[in-house]
Amino acid sequence: MDAPHPLNATMLFQNIIPSPAARSTLYRRWLWLILLAAFVLRLLGFWQVSQSHEGFMVGDGFFYHVLAKNILKGRYQISPQNTPEERSEIHLRVLQKDGGILFHTAAIDKPTNYWSPGYPAFLAMVYWAFGIKPWIASLLGCILGALSCLLLWQIASGMIGSGWALFLAGIWAVHPVAWHSAARLETETLSLALLLLLGYFSLRWRRADNSMAWGHVAILGMLGGILFLTRSTLGFGRQA
Repeated sequence: MDAPHPLNATMLFQNIIPSPAARSTLYRRWLWLILLAAFVLRLLGFWQVSQSHEGFMVGDGFFYHVLAKNILKGRYQISPQNTPEERSEIHLRVLQKDGGILFHTAAIDKPTNYWSPGYPAFLAMVYWAFGIKPWIASLLGCILGALSCLLLWQIASGMIGSGWALFLAGIWAVHPVAWHSAARLETETLSLALLLLLGYFSLRWRRADNSMAWGHVAILGMLGGILFLTRSTLGFGRQA
């Protein structure tokens, strides 16, 4: 009989805990610990962003924030008009550059640098439901970041085993870039959650003969379209 591979984490768990029921309980406990750690760390990122000089307007968050408010008004330009609280010298210079239009096809010098409408639309829906409160959108980003760890575990457990899946989910849970950026009002957290959701359902709905029901194909197509509209560079690549 061949010896188990020394790096096979799932086989290691099976050798230590032979009972399937006991292993399943252990996996669930570790998964809950990982998800708890992921959420707590992302709350730390939320606190750091809230205490920063720019607050929730750090990075591209300012542009998404202004565009989301303009979407609620039926306007699709980024402009300092009707947004007096955003009037600052630096942001005015950026807004006035090239006419200040956000929804252009692409920047002339950066053909893959798209401003995709998906995240501003998501932010606009949050503002419509809860009022103009960027901290709520930031908190939702923390929740999505933690749920991404769960989706990663679900995908990996079906491909390489639950032991390695816990390891991968744990790495993403504590990765400093992942937990620090989840609270920022930017596209990465939402687009990653959509990408993992697309991968999860693609595996879950696949039949034994690798076929899929037409209804599931349609849902995956719509989900892929939403993902593309959220972060179009996933489809076109990124310019170096």
